[in-house]
Amino acid sequence: MPDRKQNPERTRRWGLGVAALLGLLLIGGILLARGAVGSGGVPPAFDNGLTLAAAQARAGEMKRPVLAFATADWCGPCQVFKRGALRDAGVRREIVARTVPVYLDVDENKEVAGRLKVFSIPALVIVRDGSPVAKLEGVRSAGEVVAWLKEVAP
Repeated sequence: MPDRKQNPERTRRWGLGVAALLGLLLIGGILLARGAVGSGGVPPAFDNGLTLAAAQARAGEMKRPVLAFATADWCGPCQVFKRGALRDAGVRREIVARTVPVYLDVDENKEVAGRLKVFSIPALVIVRDGSPVAKLEGVRSAGEVVAWLKEVAP
């Protein structure tokens, strides 16, 4: 009969390998959930380099509202929204046709985010005459964003 006695060194190595694999899976899951893997970057419609003040000045000239996109690099749902609906060509067309878009990193613009009453991100905020008049919070589909824009920025 074969000897079924386990080799303690082999068992220890196997246990360390399993622990390392579980650790990597846990770290990968955390990074994915926080949006650190595959950041959405700045969506094309908002990649104009405007500050809120500059966007408000341009909006006054164009007789359009400002559309502020409030986000943060560490926000997982924000990255999902950036990679999804905000990359949609139809959404981009509606944004640039109806509004003056501005990208608002809430970590770099805490005071502005406070003035716009941004308490949850991601958020799209319609601003008229310096005041927030409509807000869409959370990750939304392209269809939801377009329908909302047509309602609040006709």
